[in-house]
Amino acid sequence: LREEKTVDALTEALREDKISGLSLLDVSNFAWAAARLGIQKKALIRNCMGRALAILLAQGRNQIGVSTKHMANLIWSLAKLRMKHAQIQEFVADEVENRCAQFDSHDLVNVSWAFATIYGGRARRGLMDSIAARGVKILHALNA
Repeated sequence: LREEKTVDALTEALREDKISGLSLLDVSNFAWAAARLGIQKKALIRNCMGRALAILLAQGRNQIGVSTKHMANLIWSLAKLRMKHAQIQEFVADEVENRCAQFDSHDLVNVSWAFATIYGGRARRGLMDSIAARGVKILHALNA
């Protein structure tokens, strides 16, 4: 019951009209924590993802300022909670395809698992090919 009240308080604090001051770091860290704790409050996650999308779209695609870690946390969180947000999924998938070389091994594993979980065998071919190619390069670098 206490946890329920805490989640309700968080949901209220992170309402759409109150969340505009949060950064992408704030939102991605919160989404990650919610997923780790198994918080299934759809309104809460929807508000966080809505704020994340607003920030991502404002910063634009293929921007170095959009952290690969934040994108990995967002997509991992959605997959872990078994929730969907088509716009976040597509944005992150595009970024992974276009900026895959910038993802470190940890973030690459997280996005790989997340997209496999979200899409199953129906993930975009180019997306999974990019992830696989980056993974091979990381492995070769480790063995060099």
